[in-house]
Amino acid sequence: MNMLSNLFSMNSAKCAGPAVLRRWWCAWRSGVLLAAASGALTAATQPQRPEMPAREAMRAKADSAKEKWAGAERPASTEAQKANLTKLQTDLAAIKAGSQVTPAQKQALAASLAACADGATKPSKSAVDALAASLATALADKAISPAEKARIASAVQAVLVSANVPKAEAATVLTNAQAVLTSAGLSRETVAVVAKDLQAIAAELKANAPVKPATGG
Repeated sequence: MNMLSNLFSMNSAKCAGPAVLRRWWCAWRSGVLLAAASGALTAATQPQRPEMPAREAMRAKADSAKEKWAGAERPASTEAQKANLTKLQTDLAAIKAGSQVTPAQKQALAASLAACADGATKPSKSAVDALAASLATALADKAISPAEKARIASAVQAVLVSANVPKAEAATVLTNAQAVLTSAGLSRETVAVVAKDLQAIAAELKANAPVKPATGG
């Protein structure tokens, strides 16, 4: 505002002459200054766009990663896999936010996770139990919609059957699972714990998978 006041003062000083041309110049100059003042006031009074909250920024980033790796979240293909996925979704849905997870719920979840690993190479019981415990704790700590729980179940199942997929694709499956967990609204610490258990299972499956015989050229 001080700058505009100074401009108006300068304009008045230059328009002191009596000549017709000087009057025309002053009128034109005043119009320009008034337009500038109007624009400055509009910019000053226009509300600033609030910055995206940290949680929304995290969710947006997770959603972007999830879309990028959407191909890794494979749907169950066989009838048995579909039934196993449905059971896993049911067990995840049974765990409510703010509730005390019972030993029976953890056992049922562990059994569903083990059943989803229906390939020739299976994870150890200790690795599955650890994943069941971290998932149960995560769902009890945060209210998650049924749709998000279903997506978590699909992403977890994809990891459990990743023994024979190429290494790069297995890494993509893990990345997708982590993105799904983050987009569900779980805290960074909780996602890290569950992701660690998923990574342990993936590494175990890879280590125990039978080596394919080399084909002669």
